[in-house]
Amino acid sequence: MANPNQPVQRRNVYERKALCLLRGEPVAFDARGPAIRTHARRRPPLDDYCKVHFACLREFARRNGLEVEAVGSKYVSTGELTVLRWLAEAQRRSGLRTCDLGDLGLKTSLLHCAELLKDLGMPLPVQTLYSYPSGGHRTDSIGMPVRRTPGSS
Repeated sequence: MANPNQPVQRRNVYERKALCLLRGEPVAFDARGPAIRTHARRRPPLDDYCKVHFACLREFARRNGLEVEAVGSKYVSTGELTVLRWLAEAQRRSGLRTCDLGDLGLKTSLLHCAELLKDLGMPLPVQTLYSYPSGGHRTDSIGMPVRRTPGSS
């Protein structure tokens, strides 16, 4: 269900583009945009390869009960916020830590799409890690608050 308190336009440019890819919308890339990791690889074009992998991620997310809005929706669903958070986690050195679903296909797809976003010059910002559909509090997959132990981040 789309959250009327989370319009797409309030998300940053990288999150909006990632949402477009997740939803299957066309994405325009600015040629003068940031070139991340150009010393290691050239930015690949957005081709069918990327579209297919994000379509797989979309399907895995839906199979696991995460709602992905239709093309053109003006609001972000709680499922999309969760997927964005997991993509941002997967781009970090510490890796995918809060995805507690047992679906190996979803986790593999998340890791692969996170790497594709980095290769496209679209690293999701740290703020994305704190985008929780529960209003700012970290919860597990069934909505219960996650207890933090001393020393954990």
